[in-house]
Amino acid sequence: MALWGNDDNLVSSGTVSLNYDTKVVTGSGTTFGTVGFGTVGDVIRFGVRGSGGTYYGDAVIAKVTSATNITIASTDGLTGAAISGKQYYLSELPISTSGNHVWSGKHRGTATFKNHESLAALDNSAAGEYAVSVGAFNSGVRIATGDQYMDSPGADTGTGIEIIGVGTANATTTSASLVGYSTIYAVAPPGVVVGDDVTVTVGGVSGLQQLVSVASTQVAIAGTVSAQVNSGARIMFTSNNVISLASTISNAISTGDNLYFQRKSGGYDKLVYGISDAQSQTFDGSSTEYRTEGAGWVGVTTYIDQHGNLRVKSETLVAMSGIQTGTHGITYPTAI
Repeated sequence: MALWGNDDNLVSSGTVSLNYDTKVVTGSGTTFGTVGFGTVGDVIRFGVRGSGGTYYGDAVIAKVTSATNITIASTDGLTGAAISGKQYYLSELPISTSGNHVWSGKHRGTATFKNHESLAALDNSAAGEYAVSVGAFNSGVRIATGDQYMDSPGADTGTGIEIIGVGTANATTTSASLVGYSTIYAVAPPGVVVGDDVTVTVGGVSGLQQLVSVASTQVAIAGTVSAQVNSGARIMFTSNNVISLASTISNAISTGDNLYFQRKSGGYDKLVYGISDAQSQTFDGSSTEYRTEGAGWVGVTTYIDQHGNLRVKSETLVAMSGIQTGTHGITYPTAI
């Protein structure tokens, strides 16, 4: 039995179920026992990676009884969750990895949102508003796009709404501003004050224009617009005191309310990938987190740190060219 091969694209037809006690895998529509379709020494990878699928881990095929019946060597590399009527992958990845606790499916977990920060509201926000006002850039405040605002002032519960802008928020104009006007007819987002900016066209150049007054239904800029701003246009305000949201809040906010924010973290995951020559050419030296260092069998660890940043660490287990990848294998990279 070879310790590894070069094929990460073995045909994996049908579905499988596992009896954890006997280690027997029963297939439906499977073709085990034929080279290229799952033989002794191949690795069976239970479940589906990405696209909302559930992945259960890896095991080595120790015995093939029939085209629909095999026995695995160990369940140590599996999550322990029930496997019944599930899809699977077959691979010639190094068999040692399935029995190594470092690459065990028990390490896998989904990133979740956790309480991260609480801040006092600097302005009122009505129900139906797309923005809230806090000191987004003040020293010590750690709010970023991708975090969530908990839609329940004064409590760390409620529906999480994704933050899509820190220091910016949009508004819709209610009347046109003709060329030469210094007034923009729009309700400024909560927290916007004199000295903040709005993006409009002045002097033929679209850019930030400083606000000289902020009223209930309009704002005034230091210059005059050189291209008409139509009614119903979307304009963007820039302010250190505003956070914009992906959807509207359901509960009104009053100045001084304590607002709670969450950040996604965790999602610790380890997986061995087959990196083909073509994939190596794509990802070697990449400026993204998924940089590779040559073709072969590569172990990849991913997680989201306490700052909400994706971390990716890789370890080349077997450096070799000629790894075959394709639609029957796990595409690199694939998120959990």
